[in-house]
Amino acid sequence: MAALKCCGKFSFQPLSHQIQTAEKVIEQMDGRAILADEVGLGKTIEAGLIMRELLDREVIKRVLVLTPASLAPQWCMEMKEKFDLYFYHNRRDHNWTYFSFIVASIDRAKRAEQLEAICQAGFDLLVVDEAHRLKNSSTANFKAVQKIDSKYLLLLTATPMQNNLKELYNLVELVNPRLFGGLNNFQHRFMEEDQSAKNVNALQRALAQVMIRNRKADIDLRLPPRLVNLVPVDLSPAEKLLYQGVNNYIRGEYRRRRLSKLSILNLITLQREICSSSFAAQGTLRRMGLSDLAELAAQIKENQKALAVADILAQTGQKAIIFTEFKATQAYLYDFLSKLEIQSLCYNGDLKAWDRVWARKLFQEEYPVMISTEAGGEGINLQKANLVINYDLPWNPMRVEQRIGRVHRLGQENTVRIYNLFARDTVEETILEFLRRKISLFEGAIGGLDQIVDGDLDPESSIMTCLHGEYAG
Repeated sequence: MAALKCCGKFSFQPLSHQIQTAEKVIEQMDGRAILADEVGLGKTIEAGLIMRELLDREVIKRVLVLTPASLAPQWCMEMKEKFDLYFYHNRRDHNWTYFSFIVASIDRAKRAEQLEAICQAGFDLLVVDEAHRLKNSSTANFKAVQKIDSKYLLLLTATPMQNNLKELYNLVELVNPRLFGGLNNFQHRFMEEDQSAKNVNALQRALAQVMIRNRKADIDLRLPPRLVNLVPVDLSPAEKLLYQGVNNYIRGEYRRRRLSKLSILNLITLQREICSSSFAAQGTLRRMGLSDLAELAAQIKENQKALAVADILAQTGQKAIIFTEFKATQAYLYDFLSKLEIQSLCYNGDLKAWDRVWARKLFQEEYPVMISTEAGGEGINLQKANLVINYDLPWNPMRVEQRIGRVHRLGQENTVRIYNLFARDTVEETILEFLRRKISLFEGAIGGLDQIVDGDLDPESSIMTCLHGEYAG
């Protein structure tokens, strides 16, 4: 395998697994690959190495990086600081031809007129960050990447499969559409029930032709350990009454809607909100016309989970990031901690891209606590923290791993402690079991996940079926 020409030109020393990945992608995969390292092992650096090497070999001249909008500034900074590459951040729908190195949001690039301009401009290398957003072949994201005709393609994601093997197939189709010989052949070989170990091994061998997944357990990085704790919380009497009322409504309404073939989307939302906080559920209850339950939620001024958070912060005294899926819960936690004279800042999707950069800087340098929605679960580096509190758990274990990976990654010097909160005698106990099952599916196809739920999903509608049952007539 040829050595990289670009090594030795940087102000930092790439790690051996990053160099090996770049060499393999260029020499064995023809520059088209899925970079699927576990969170925190430097997929961006691997992409930068590949990019820099192809430029030094003079086989590419133009590069386009598509990423969630919030991550574009970070890409620009990292490419400049580490690889001396100056990328233009295209935020205004023009200049696709003027600059040779461009970073843009995939949401902007997939618009019909912008996509056409990108295709006309032409790019030699296309890099897509957080590429699990391409898992559904019917989406505009997938179709946009499929349409951009670049000789070289890198898809970056720590979670190339989240719910089923077809998602993995769709990513492979973008990189090498000939590998599996079509969806029907793939389904017959790998998606039928009771697959043998022989077939699992065959799938892993096939994937090795287009995908590289470095794991922390297999690399001698000596990352500090992660310690996972489950924190059961007993709801207050008022919280129990609200939870039971909401859950009884969801159970009856779910069965009615399934029988009538009506949408259950807002029921899924409500189920997730009531698992988070009374504050998250309150708005949805009002919009659904459940005024009695909404009033009951409004009367609850303090949640027991928040008291558990206060205890954890007091006991550990560490820089912490608290994750919740809902902005209403986030706002409550901010006020709750303020009353305890604990400084915190909020990080969510309402912040513009460069405001998010500033918020991360403040957290790294000054604030002891960041309260983040899922906007903080992708692509950002928060190694200065070493405490992760999952106030509510997503129904997808890969998102839990992404959260933890913001902290447990290269550059972390301290033991990372993870606290997963759940309310006793609620559906959250069932969700924990779903997370464990889904981890098993992922590990069978792709490789292990580090410990994320302590002790070691179906799509959301299937979880609802398990929680509340199909209508039996």
